[in-house]
Amino acid sequence: MIVTDNYIKQHFPFAYCADTTYYCPSHQWMDKCFRYYKGVVRMLNILAWKTHNDCDDKATGFRWLAGVLWGRAKERPAQAVAIAEVHYKRDKGGAHAINAVFMKNGSICYVEPQGPEWVHLSAQEIDSIYFVRL
Repeated sequence: MIVTDNYIKQHFPFAYCADTTYYCPSHQWMDKCFRYYKGVVRMLNILAWKTHNDCDDKATGFRWLAGVLWGRAKERPAQAVAIAEVHYKRDKGGAHAINAVFMKNGSICYVEPQGPEWVHLSAQEIDSIYFVRL
């Protein structure tokens, strides 16, 4: 599925979209992305959380590396992959940065890039999202 920046802004009106068309990945592609990300993070030895490599850095890195993986594909029917860095307020307090993925099946799923692993946000956490960048 291919979506446009306008589609993304229907879900997050304040989103910064650097491109106009985005490929929505399948779960199979995301599994490949998780493995690729883990390999790069391991190679760079940046596995542990540190103040100079915290949640926003991990979310930015995951989004960027997903774009690198997307760029290596033989066929790219869109300008970019539909993976965003998002910042929100956690139910348990404090701000946090993770990634939102506009999936091939039409859903929006969330990734904790410090795993990486799929995570669930509460309705209140989704409503608290205040920064989105693709």
